[in-house]
Amino acid sequence: MKKTSKHKALGDWLNTVGVLIGIQILLVIFDGAGWSPNLRDDNSLLMRIRDSIMESAWFTDIFNFYTSDIYNFITL
Repeated sequence: MKKTSKHKALGDWLNTVGVLIGIQILLVIFDGAGWSPNLRDDNSLLMRIRDSIMESAWFTDIFNFYTSDIYNFITL
């Protein structure tokens, strides 16, 4: 039986939601176990962007799901 485009789109959405839920489950496990990556504190552009986002008030008020800041950043 040939899949219609409606069923294919639904399957794509379910795959995406499944991956996102799986990643969140892993982050909950890693956060609970105390596993967090060692990040270099260099002056690269990506690290400066990460630091500016993580130090802003809206980020700490809205995305405070985990105890580790990097997991909140990954969730964002």
